[in-house]
Amino acid sequence: MALQATWVLALTSTTLMGCSLVDPVEVTPGLKGAFCADEDNFQADTVIEALSRCDGLGSVQEQDCNSRGCLSIGVSFDGSSGGCQCATKTLCETMGGNWAEVKCKDLRNIGTLISVAEEARQAGGNNPCENKKVQYRRFNMIFGWQNSEKDLREAVGYVGRECCSDFPSTLCDSNISVTTCASLDDFKPDEDVHGECNTHLTVENTTWLAAGCSEGWGGVFGDFKCDTKSSCEQVGSFWMKTTCADWLRQQNDDFHRQLAKANADNNCTGLELEGSVLDLSYYTFKNEKCCVGDTDICDVSGVAEQYLI
Repeated sequence: MALQATWVLALTSTTLMGCSLVDPVEVTPGLKGAFCADEDNFQADTVIEALSRCDGLGSVQEQDCNSRGCLSIGVSFDGSSGGCQCATKTLCETMGGNWAEVKCKDLRNIGTLISVAEEARQAGGNNPCENKKVQYRRFNMIFGWQNSEKDLREAVGYVGRECCSDFPSTLCDSNISVTTCASLDDFKPDEDVHGECNTHLTVENTTWLAAGCSEGWGGVFGDFKCDTKSSCEQVGSFWMKTTCADWLRQQNDDFHRQLAKANADNNCTGLELEGSVLDLSYYTFKNEKCCVGDTDICDVSGVAEQYLI
């Protein structure tokens, strides 16, 4: 089972941001992208792939749902008990569901991302997004859609590329001034390094393997990992693109504070992240494929790499 974190801001997380989705709003001259670096660069009609989902399958039985390539979950998107979630429009409609696209203009009616971003813009300052939280929904493969919250900066990162033509510039970060690389020039912002296959499929093992996917450790739903867009789509699933710039923007306030310290001092020693048992060097190691030559600010600063996963 390859249900991935990108699906989680749907928000994953992947999943954005509210207890219910109301009817989409029409764009008016006053509806702009509060979280874009320049509000006029808001792309109102762009579809946010991570937030699009399958509705109308709350009464589908678990066996029927799972056997046909979808996933039976505890809570459907609208909060009702039970549910069946399908990763693609084709599977959703085959099951009799309705594939609901979420566009950037719909964010005003989902949770608090837009309202909190507007408050941050009005407040101004050098770090307008610092310590501001937004409500969003994340997908849990056991319990379905769950309410949660994230830093404003982090939430913007999940929708910024689709919704802002000037991305990776955002209200929270006007430019890329620090990265996990040894040198700023090493960073590859447009590389799809962290893309993942968003799937609930329960197809035969041979189908996965023939497509070039690999068998993982197993688990409740089984586990197959498709590392490329082509192999993912060959088994009927959807590839969730996540560029290096996306990944960087999806990190929380404390990550950016610690990364700034590492870049300023050229030293990662003792830099731990709030609420995590892992220090900064784990995350820079995880992101090394986003750097030319796999360079790493923590590696060159003298912190030995100790993570093999």
